[in-house]
Amino acid sequence: MAAHRDWVQLHPGLHHRLRELAQRIDAGAVSPTAEQRRMLHRLLAEAEAAGAGLSGTDQERLRELNRKIAAEETAYQRLQRAEAAESAVYVASADELVGLDDAVLSSAREAARAAGHDAGHLLRLGMPVQQPALAVLRDRQTRRRLHLASFERGGMPGDDGRTTRQIGADIAVLRARRARLLGHDHHLDAVLTLRTASDVSAVQDMLRPLIAGATASAGRGARGRGGASARRRGRPRRACGPGTSPMGSPP
Repeated sequence: MAAHRDWVQLHPGLHHRLRELAQRIDAGAVSPTAEQRRMLHRLLAEAEAAGAGLSGTDQERLRELNRKIAAEETAYQRLQRAEAAESAVYVASADELVGLDDAVLSSAREAARAAGHDAGHLLRLGMPVQQPALAVLRDRQTRRRLHLASFERGGMPGDDGRTTRQIGADIAVLRARRARLLGHDHHLDAVLTLRTASDVSAVQDMLRPLIAGATASAGRGARGRGGASARRRGRPRRACGPGTSPMGSPP
């Protein structure tokens, strides 16, 4: 796919035809519709961003970088999926899964059978670190196991001995080389060329109001939790009966 995309976007004849058409439009020799004009502008911008304006030698270097990046990204995704499957959390007792709805329990039960377990449930991991089940599971130990299984991913070696962390680092190096070849300081600048926010400064301008709001909300939440904790500390403890902890529950 990477080679096919490069063949189209870096094709010198196609790029020349597009530029020639743009020049004829500018000269008034052709009268396109507004939609046609936008499409031509888009095609030219995509070709330039892809490296169509580079010399033949640099285009060959670019093709090789694109090939390597595509291969590394595929390796990363495969290992990521394999590690997520390997890190799934097996839970023997349904009592440890209180809080999950019937649909999730049914899916976890089927996953356990598919993995070769005769009983129990298997909590499969999603790609983000934060797992949705953590918000509803009531058993602390199950939450801990699920969180650690998700958080500690990235250490399983693939067929070539590299982990997703190492593959990710290699991808970052290759992307940086490609960005410099295309005339950018770093990868982010290269991918922002065709986006609404076309540079890092524009992205930061868009994010600042969001960051300020999120920070204020987090501060209010922290103050609220602190006040609730202080109120709990101020309550008198109940007397401890035989076999009862200071909080009134079995030790």
